[in-house]
Amino acid sequence: MARRRKRKVSLAGGHVLHQRPDLPRGAAVAPLTVDDPHALSPGEKIVVLRSLRDDPLAALHSSRQIDEAQYKAGRSWQRAYELAAVGGLRSLDLSRERVDGDSGAPTAAVSETQGRALASLARASIALGLEGEAIVRDVLGERMTFALVAARRGLASEAERKYIGRRFRECLDTLAVLYGYAMPKR
Repeated sequence: MARRRKRKVSLAGGHVLHQRPDLPRGAAVAPLTVDDPHALSPGEKIVVLRSLRDDPLAALHSSRQIDEAQYKAGRSWQRAYELAAVGGLRSLDLSRERVDGDSGAPTAAVSETQGRALASLARASIALGLEGEAIVRDVLGERMTFALVAARRGLASEAERKYIGRRFRECLDTLAVLYGYAMPKR
């Protein structure tokens, strides 16, 4: 009888984990240390695995391509985007010019939470500019990879894909300053 080999999963950040039977083949996961929700004393930590498959921000953070301030700023933008999307507001495009007779807002009432989220997205849109806001929306809102974002803009080369990545990290720097996670550069 042949020996059964253990499968290995390559984790972001160069970690290799012997695959557990409950993880699917080719799973993209990374270890993360969090507070233990079942701890008897406060402050105890456990290591969990977070999925990186549909989360480009977590993948960049796990591979140390972005820092903690950029990661938190990206999560803040995503939270505002998701809150604004509740109730059909997802189709609201803040960068679009208003047309006569079109108030630019849907007819449904906007809650106070949605209003704050929309105001936050509007401030971020102004700070990022049109192209920066579009890249952030594609990567964080639509969860697209840099290759897909580049292809959407007709950019095909490796250098152009890397440009999208650099531009996205610049946008995260801008968001980190806007949301108060980092100080402005001199």
